[in-house]
Amino acid sequence: MLLSRTGLPDKLRANDDTAKKLKAVEELEKAGAEVLVLQADISDETELQKALQTAESRFGQAIHGVIHAAGIPDGKVIHARTPDDERHMAKAKITGTALLRKALRNKQPDFFFICSSLVSFLGAGGQVGYAASNAFLDSYAHACRKEGENMVTVNWDRWEQVGMAYESETAAILSKIVDKEEQHQGILPAQGAKAFMRALQLRYPQVLISLQDVNKRMKDSYVKEDRQTAAHVLTKDRLDTLEERLMNIFKDYFHSETDVNMNFFELGASSLDLLQVSGRIKNELGVDIPVVMMYAHPTVASLTQAVKAQQSGDDLHIKGIEPDRQKAINEGKNRRKQRMRRK
Repeated sequence: MLLSRTGLPDKLRANDDTAKKLKAVEELEKAGAEVLVLQADISDETELQKALQTAESRFGQAIHGVIHAAGIPDGKVIHARTPDDERHMAKAKITGTALLRKALRNKQPDFFFICSSLVSFLGAGGQVGYAASNAFLDSYAHACRKEGENMVTVNWDRWEQVGMAYESETAAILSKIVDKEEQHQGILPAQGAKAFMRALQLRYPQVLISLQDVNKRMKDSYVKEDRQTAAHVLTKDRLDTLEERLMNIFKDYFHSETDVNMNFFELGASSLDLLQVSGRIKNELGVDIPVVMMYAHPTVASLTQAVKAQQSGDDLHIKGIEPDRQKAINEGKNRRKQRMRRK
């Protein structure tokens, strides 16, 4: 049984994305599998129970194994998140996992395989909700093992050609940002299939699958955070041309003839946009300007002034140019909402 929120249409109504999934089902059937595809939201207990009853009526009571790979792409930085964002992110991996375990507890499947992510160890821009959800899965598998259940959580590296980072536009953008920092290819489907079988054979509650030394990657992520806390020192020439160069980056990204006093959110900027702009600034100018700084200083003029003050070591609060951060963030959100309503 294959269970998903969207199910599969018939061949006549299939688009490019669903056609690939239909082909994958056909390949399974050619290999001798009997496949039942059902539509249900795993975080909805009623829908889940109904789907399991349908499967039992066709295949019988026994369930030999479970692969839980449901998830939702993230894409918001912390300061732009709302409680609804977190509830949405928790549905598939947290609520769904707990409900699935509850529904199958008396079935005693041979294995309960949960797909987690290395993001719960390494972090990633705009992925705090996704990281938290996967961290829950990691701890949950250990707790269930202590109760005698054959559950394993696998922290996958990024996949190539398939998977959420490949299929989701938001996740793909964030993946590209990560790629620039880590510079390595993702897991290929054939590699993933071998790793899947190996993870089941190990009989561990948790398995990390990384294409590079994961300990080094974790250490590097901590070092990167330490580096980001200190301002990268710019030369006087670079500081003198900073406003112009920032202006060029924002103009190019938003395809707008904006001026230095135009609020980013009036241009329709989202947290994902600012995350990408932050990456471009780092790559082209060699200076880290975190997204939260853009929220607090939402024009090129004020952002330039803040960076220069940081570079000189001046106290922004004493100089009187550091606004109330939460007030600035809320104002940015409101400006973007107003602009979206005007559209």
